Parts: sequence; structure tokens; C-alpha cells
Amino acid sequence: MNFKEHIEKNNINGLIIKSPYIEKILSHEKTWEIRSHKTKIRGEIALIKKGSKKILGTCKVVDVIGPLYFKDLISTNKHCIPKEKILQNKSKYEGKYAWILSDAKTLKDPIDYNHPRGAVIWVKLKDRLI
Repeated sequence: MNFKEHIEKNNINGLIIKSPYIEKILSHEKTWEIRSHKTKIRGEIALIKKGSKKILGTCKVVDVIGPLYFKDLISTNKHCIPKEKILQNKSKYEGKYAWILSDAKTLKDPIDYNHPRGAVIWVKLKDRLI
């Protein structure tokens, strides 16, 4: 079974992540994805590079912790957000959640998909692969 079939069969969702953070996840440098809310999704997800309409890899969402505050975020670099940026925008980093990621894998060949209008966090990939 190829990866496209795997996505379809297992109804895998894609998480949209901007650069350079998606690359940091795929290189195992970043294991916390900071978001303003929790997610109930666990297990394997696809990683979509924002604005590219391409799936670059996969990882697993294994947990969510939070709410976190700027003092929690400056005490670790698992999120790869520069400490200076957090300190300059303290209020922006209040009450955030860390989605804990593991087992990141880069696809040998990125997969194209049809991006639905309005999708900014998750994409339901079933029936959207090209």
C-alpha cells in the first residue's frame, strides 16, 4: 500500500504548519507545536507546509499539555520559538497549549492535495489527494 492509499484508508488529517517550523519538526528539532487551543486528535497525522498544497511528512500527536504561559515557554526550546520573540510578545504566549509530537518522518516525494477553502489548521485529506 502506498502512502496515498494509507491516508485514504486510515482517514488521516493534515496539520498546516508554516516554514521554518515544519522543517524543524521533520528534523526532530521541534517536538512541541504551540497552539491557542487543545486538540482531541491523537495518532498519526500528515504535515502540510502552509501555502504549498503539499504534504511533506508525517508525525504522531501523542499528548497536549497546557495551558502554558510565557514563563513555561521560555524554560524550554522544544517549540523552537526564540526566547526573545516570546519575551517581546508575552501576552501573545499566555494560555497556549503544546501539542506533543513524535516519530516525525519526511516523505521521499511530497504529495499534492486539493486545499479546501477556509482550512487554516486541519485538512481532512480523504478524497483530497491528487
